[in-house]
Amino acid sequence: MDSILSVIFQNAAERPGALCLADRRGTLCFGDYRARICGAAAELKRRGMPKGARVLVRCTQDADFLVLLHGIQLAGGAAVPMEKGCAEARMEQTAAQTEAWAVLDPAEFAGLTAGSEGFSLPAADALSLILFTTGTTGAPKGITLRHRADVAVAENILHGVDMRPGNVEVCPMPLNHSAGLRRYFSDMLAGGAFVILDGLLAVRRFFEAIDAYKANSCALSPAALPLLFRLTGERLAEYDGRLDFLSFGSAVFAEADREKLIAMMPRTRIYDLYGSTEAGVSCVSLVSGPDAAPRCIGRPTVNARLKIFGPDGRERAAGPDDPGLLAWGGAMLADGYWRDEALTEKTFAGGYVHTNDLGYTDETGRVFLLGRADDVVNVGGRKIAPGEVEEEAKRCPGVADCACVGVPDALSGEALALFYEGGHLEEKTLREHLRAALEPYKLPSRIVWMEALPRTYNGKLDRKKLRQ
Repeated sequence: MDSILSVIFQNAAERPGALCLADRRGTLCFGDYRARICGAAAELKRRGMPKGARVLVRCTQDADFLVLLHGIQLAGGAAVPMEKGCAEARMEQTAAQTEAWAVLDPAEFAGLTAGSEGFSLPAADALSLILFTTGTTGAPKGITLRHRADVAVAENILHGVDMRPGNVEVCPMPLNHSAGLRRYFSDMLAGGAFVILDGLLAVRRFFEAIDAYKANSCALSPAALPLLFRLTGERLAEYDGRLDFLSFGSAVFAEADREKLIAMMPRTRIYDLYGSTEAGVSCVSLVSGPDAAPRCIGRPTVNARLKIFGPDGRERAAGPDDPGLLAWGGAMLADGYWRDEALTEKTFAGGYVHTNDLGYTDETGRVFLLGRADDVVNVGGRKIAPGEVEEEAKRCPGVADCACVGVPDALSGEALALFYEGGHLEEKTLREHLRAALEPYKLPSRIVWMEALPRTYNGKLDRKKLRQ
């Protein structure tokens, strides 16, 4: 298949009445979905959209959003998804940056249908999407993706989680971000159905959707798991075995949460998906399987190739005491950054996406991730991955979440500071817990309680603010 559109059209030809999408307003079968996509493409052509146009689409977290996204692609353009509730200033900035033909609202195209006659499916090498990063550490970067990369990353997910044909997946993850959008791609490739939820604030709808559509999988962010535990107790245990698998991605999977979930759902496979917008899903770990180990992110996916480099840019071997920087190659890679040749050349050197992630492989091929190179703390010449301290702190009863960062220290150059959320937990109790589990040089010099840890708008810990 050259594109996800090709997959949808083939499913529509072979199984037009099969369930394809569901959202808060209802359902779409493959045949109706194709007609809606063609209707959007026909309207775009009527409005004069030129071939190769970039078009901004406001994410409405529903089927209408996906219809318009594919309608743009069918009409020969590339979609630029923008987050729900995006500020107008950010929208205008992105439109100017991409020289967009238009900024469109999916509601304008709701209900339009047309036949597929007169439309050509996009070529594998045609531009499909420009996905923008959050821009928390600088100006947002536009990452350019070809249709062939969309298919390759869908294959990576499908094979990585052993997805069966006709998979039905519930997903509350934002569809303008790569994690949610790529889960949708994999379900289309499996000829399955994708059930769209608008977040997890109305958690009752999450379980209602699983029941109503007889879902056999769910795609979640690790940050959603503590919320589910807090609001629903052990209700997830009722779905043990009814769900084939749960997949997590887009952030670090806390070991304490993982262990609790495995104990609740021993018959359901639980996966952690590692990747990036630039390199797609590159590594998959069955965290409920025999390969699981602390900080193990699994094995490279079917289309992924791994190399490890030193800080000098040379490929080399790496181990737990001498980790290197992970770099990923394969058909799922993005092309680069929109009109930023210097950054593209640096990041995509030699056909690999060079990350800032420190890791190594063991003798069996498992990949271990210690953390980001700029997060690693050098305490008196000893390098410490903050994730190791965080994992242990989260095991302490009363710690809801935490973050460990490096701070300047007059004696050792750097020292560890641990910030945590939680109820009535004394610092002394947490210190004693850490002292019993960690080597002395890994113990934080400062422990600070916070009512709420600072986060970016998409839920990731803002370590820069904590260092400040």
